[in-house]
Amino acid sequence: MGGRSIFLLAFLLLGLNAAFGQIPLSITSTADSLVISKLGNKVFEKVKFNCLDSGLRKEYYFIEECNDDTSLSKKERRKAENYRKEELKLTSALPIDEYVISYTLNLSQNIIYPFQVKMDVNGKLKGNLEIPDCSIDPKLCNLKVDSLSAIALASKLGFIRGLGLKGSKVKYIPKFGRFFWEVKTELSTNRGEAIYLDAITGEYNKSLDAQWRRVVVN
Repeated sequence: MGGRSIFLLAFLLLGLNAAFGQIPLSITSTADSLVISKLGNKVFEKVKFNCLDSGLRKEYYFIEECNDDTSLSKKERRKAENYRKEELKLTSALPIDEYVISYTLNLSQNIIYPFQVKMDVNGKLKGNLEIPDCSIDPKLCNLKVDSLSAIALASKLGFIRGLGLKGSKVKYIPKFGRFFWEVKTELSTNRGEAIYLDAITGEYNKSLDAQWRRVVVN
């Protein structure tokens, strides 16, 4: 059992009042099926439904699926729930643009990969699934390189320069159908570079080299 089904079971057994249930079960069930078709049942057991980042979008409004942020006090959660109710009233006449179902996938090397499935009101997938075909090739979800190793490899390549390391994260690259480590470095206070290392082999893929620039909003 994984994804949304675990959350629903917890809700029924524990009587949680955190759930708002804006996403129809038919939508989340379809999303689960799409994810299973890519990852396979065994890998899907490592997938968790992320209630806090799921919800529905109406124009520039995003209405969360739940208010299950345990870092908030009861007063803050009550305030957030009241705010959400006001949002529902304000947007009641607006059509739903899309449903957003968020997940986290627990990969090998203690790597947690967040991803989303976006669907229209008819249950049709919008865009692509940002996950590899592990149902066909399970090795694609068996990562051999962790964050520290990726940073060490980037350093060995002479990439960690300028102001130093900005960060690293696992990204799915559709062109190659697999996970890569994105390692970013800061060359100055507002710009830098990013390189990509295969998360299974550690191989550096020069074709993915990128530049980034910090956008300052006045």
